[in-house]
Amino acid sequence: MPLLLKFHGALKTVTGSCHFFKVKASGNIYAVDCGATQGEDDDEQLALPRNLPRDCAPDKLSGIILTHAHGDHINHLPRWFQAGFRGQIICTRETAKLAEIALPDSHRIESREGKDPADEASLELTLEALRSAKHVQPGAPVVLEHNVTIQAAPTSHLLGSCAFRIVASSGGKTSSVLFTGDIGPVE
Repeated sequence: MPLLLKFHGALKTVTGSCHFFKVKASGNIYAVDCGATQGEDDDEQLALPRNLPRDCAPDKLSGIILTHAHGDHINHLPRWFQAGFRGQIICTRETAKLAEIALPDSHRIESREGKDPADEASLELTLEALRSAKHVQPGAPVVLEHNVTIQAAPTSHLLGSCAFRIVASSGGKTSSVLFTGDIGPVE
């Protein structure tokens, strides 16, 4: 199997999406989402850097795919930058634009509520990375790395929201996994 999967967030709740896949051939690890778990304290925030599996620490990741810009899928991204994440952000253009609006707003709310948001420099790094994100167009396969492609499909949940299919081939074997994010109403 060319891909190894680790499901970390949104396991017992519907918020806090955070998952990982490793490309066996290269050893590169990617995340899919890094969301906040709504209504939980920091020990239950599985996507906080200190609560991540060691092999999936932000500074060890090659990139992150964002399914959409709701807080339960993106809110911990500035904290990941504070913890050393410097990988590529992969998402739709709309998700990047909405995240640029939502993350500073979330930062202000967390500060006002006495929570411990990422520092301002990390928030700025995050916003810069969103501006230079690798944008995907739904339906068009994109090469993630050698023998690995991703393809986005719109989900009607929020402007720019997509499910992402990751396909990897190695040694004559192919693996495919679909990360749906949240799925909205079918029209």
